[in-house]
Amino acid sequence: MKRRRFFTPLEVSSHNTDADLWVSFLGRVCDLTPLIEEHRGDVLLLPILESAGRDISRWFDPDTRDVLQYVDPLTNCVRYYTPRGRFLHVPPTGPRSDWDTEQRLQVCSEETLLEVQQRYLNYNAHAGSYTWTHSGGGALDMSRTLVENNVPDTEHELQDLRLDAEHCPPAILVHYNDDLTEG
Repeated sequence: MKRRRFFTPLEVSSHNTDADLWVSFLGRVCDLTPLIEEHRGDVLLLPILESAGRDISRWFDPDTRDVLQYVDPLTNCVRYYTPRGRFLHVPPTGPRSDWDTEQRLQVCSEETLLEVQQRYLNYNAHAGSYTWTHSGGGALDMSRTLVENNVPDTEHELQDLRLDAEHCPPAILVHYNDDLTEG
């Protein structure tokens, strides 16, 4: 078994440029250089660039490892606590047209929707209490597969029309139910 490598704060602090950027995070050291290269020029990198070579654990919940949250006293809505400003992969505080909320999951034809839902919980912790539909129809049976729920596989039709199936996946709609479930 390979022993885990440890770094001193001094070692981490020496990686403090956009060409070589490390941070420590809840007991781990992360090389964020590839992330910086991928999103070069994005204003949402600023909080990360300002924290290069430092510990950013205070941005995260130690139990869930998620970005800290708080209840906004003005709106009573849950918001992300980002004292250095919003950073990459943190949603904006309100609805915006430039924030993509669509989540794509590849699904095996043998999987039940309940199995798909279990994976989707990583994106939305309340997904189990939502109503799942397809094309405006009624609620889908979560114990069945897509085929058993009469959700057609349109890949062959799209190929006949010379359309890229990658750009036209079948969509399952997940509808919010106002049931006030807890996370």
